[in-house]
Amino acid sequence: MSASQLEEFLIKNKLIKTPTTAKEKTQTANQCIFCLISEGKIPSYKIDEDTENLAVLEINPISKGHTLIIPKKHLSFTEIPSSTFTLAKKIAKKIKDKLKPEKVEISVS
Repeated sequence: MSASQLEEFLIKNKLIKTPTTAKEKTQTANQCIFCLISEGKIPSYKIDEDTENLAVLEINPISKGHTLIIPKKHLSFTEIPSSTFTLAKKIAKKIKDKLKPEKVEISVS
């Protein structure tokens, strides 16, 4: 899904407002979708959080409990802090205990 398709999807499903001014359009276009979620500018269903990360349910889940762990600070894939994996393991345990799936995977993408 391209950035414009994602924005269209979010607007259509009333997850974000349509940017009306040129300034709003520029700010939204230049900001990472995950940063917008962690800043509360895009609504999400929060599962858990710590000082550095936020765990939210995926809006298009591929399975029950599909969760995203989002660092609260914009980072590259090479900079993912260990606290992100710690929170992911905590959420994985909750999913195993509550939903009893065959398996739980933690992946970086």
